[in-house]
Amino acid sequence: PAEPQMSTEIPATRAKLDALNVVSFGIVIREGASHTQTDIDAESMLTPFTDGFANVPLDGLMELLQGFCDASTSLGLFIRGMHTSSAPAGSPPTLVPPTLVPPTLVPPTVPPTTAVPVPVGTPLPSTPGSTCPDLDVSIAFTGGSNLKGQFGKYSLGYQAMLEILRDWTQTLSLTGEDHTVGISSIVRGGVLRMAFVQFARTDSYWICSNSGQGCDARVSGCNQPIPSNTCTNGRLSGKLDELIADFDWHKDNYMSSVTYLASALEDVVYIFKESPPHRQKLLIIMTSSALNPAEPQMSTEIPATRAKLDALNVVSFGIVIREGASHTQTDIDAESMLTPFTDGFANVPLDGLMELLQGFCDASTSLGLFIRGMHTSSAPAGSPPTLVPPTLVPPTLVPPTVPPTTAVPVPVGTPLPSTPGSTCPD
Repeated sequence: PAEPQMSTEIPATRAKLDALNVVSFGIVIREGASHTQTDIDAESMLTPFTDGFANVPLDGLMELLQGFCDASTSLGLFIRGMHTSSAPAGSPPTLVPPTLVPPTLVPPTVPPTTAVPVPVGTPLPSTPGSTCPDLDVSIAFTGGSNLKGQFGKYSLGYQAMLEILRDWTQTLSLTGEDHTVGISSIVRGGVLRMAFVQFARTDSYWICSNSGQGCDARVSGCNQPIPSNTCTNGRLSGKLDELIADFDWHKDNYMSSVTYLASALEDVVYIFKESPPHRQKLLIIMTSSALNPAEPQMSTEIPATRAKLDALNVVSFGIVIREGASHTQTDIDAESMLTPFTDGFANVPLDGLMELLQGFCDASTSLGLFIRGMHTSSAPAGSPPTLVPPTLVPPTLVPPTVPPTTAVPVPVGTPLPSTPGSTCPD
């Protein structure tokens, strides 16, 4: 912060760079997956002088840079925005500052796949590009009050989160089994069942119940609105209509309270007790604020429930959703309190949640790599799978097998050749 660097020197030099049509992109490299005050300070001081920005761990730097000319990545999108105007040939290009927008989910042109029941023990078919095992997924998502109104660019953060989850769910390959099947599920082939539970209020959780017993239904009972259509009853379901009914119900029933997780985790234990041994088990915990530090949640309740989930071979992945591209103390606190109870983690802006989830079965993404690490041991058929905690490693750069191409000078104004898949200008 020594002056005159911040107030005079850098702004003056930035003006010179602007005059040369130079666009800038800042990268803060941090020590690990979690953020610290060091990288937050670096980000806050550098962002005013750049047109785009990323904050990544050092072992994620290669993955960021490998997206340099790939329009499906944030850096590739940024570079794609650096296009020239229609100025006469030979004149300096006018660079248009890039506008970064989240990827748009294209609705599927065919209905989600409904798997046909296959006898247990039948070899799994090969699904090119898919890393998903037969998987039961429970999503515990926040009903925290900080999502009640404006959250980033969304006027209603809670509703936006649910719509993103709904859109993503409609792209998944499901078993087609309804919520009554439970532990009797026999469908195989890399297909999913889902369950949803909302958390926030102290000593309470909410599920969509067809009988109206939608909060603490397995503890003390309560009265909640009955859904318009049959929902999952808070159990695992591979039937899309039931899952959509869950989203409709949760959209109309929002806790809007503190972030208390322990009760919802106890319900997740109940959910996974209905998952058969041949199906792998993944818990996703999604929050937008720090867990309520009220005891005995942090020191006793959550660790005890985590031990029960471990006994069921449940692997957990935490997601903190933040308001914008930059980090704040809110999401930093949320991350630091949730990471001790999860096996993998991501901290993303709400408008980046879909991009994260779309990598669910894609081994080229961090979430896809995590799920690929959920593999079974060589135990006898029918025994519970031993889940090996995934080791996430950055992509390995393969040295080129031919010397780098040396470009031949081309007269100014010559049309550029078309390079399929590349978003890079000269």
